[in-house]
Amino acid sequence: MPRTLITDGEISSAASFADAARVYHRVEGIVLRFYPGVAGKSVPCVDVQPGTNDVRFCVIAGVPAQPEGVDPLVVGQRYSEPWPVLHKVPVRYPSFNGLAVWCDLKAGDKVDLEAPDLDPSTYRATGKASDPPITRRNSGAFWTAIPGSTADPDALGPSGGLLCIGSTSGPSVTIGPSGVTLGVPVGGTATDAVARATAVDAVFQNLMAALQTASSLPAPVGPFAAALLTSFQTAGYSAGTPGTIAPPAATVGSSKLPCAP
Repeated sequence: MPRTLITDGEISSAASFADAARVYHRVEGIVLRFYPGVAGKSVPCVDVQPGTNDVRFCVIAGVPAQPEGVDPLVVGQRYSEPWPVLHKVPVRYPSFNGLAVWCDLKAGDKVDLEAPDLDPSTYRATGKASDPPITRRNSGAFWTAIPGSTADPDALGPSGGLLCIGSTSGPSVTIGPSGVTLGVPVGGTATDAVARATAVDAVFQNLMAALQTASSLPAPVGPFAAALLTSFQTAGYSAGTPGTIAPPAATVGSSKLPCAP
């Protein structure tokens, strides 16, 4: 005999399911277009295609209508609703204490889309605490894009216990307990080292001083030393008056990248 009574628990469960079906917090997506930001005025944005379709269940036979050639839906049948493209979604990069890490995105990059619980539009425009213009909660609107991918085809290789920054197949910066390596692919071997300005300058200073003395010797040493001394001066070194040591060259070594020998 068919059951005709619906329990309170079934009503509550159906209502809860309907409420949850209208709540959206997070979905992953694919970048279609990138819009660079303007410093101090507007954040960078992306057009994003959400990567997970919304899933529904038919409650009225034949609704919604299906494309020609596709069987009509029956009650209880699962069907898919692809998300429309989300336009001009703000991108959030890590930033703190006046510092930041950021890079332009390109089509095909992956992002996480997060929807705040309340309308953040006034806060985003001013950067200050404010009331939300729209009071609806968990509406799946005002998305934020956070760069990154969990898709297997985008998987990164092992870092070998290092902090890695840069290309996964080209030049990178790796930081570890024993030091910093520049311009070497992750897992590669460095073949040179960054020069230390003070050490390099000291070598050139001593060489300049020796050339100043040698340039006064007879041929063949004197003319050769004088020519070499001239070439150093042309390259940016100045010997000053005879007998003085050349000052450090501004173009030798890095003043922005300290390193240990």
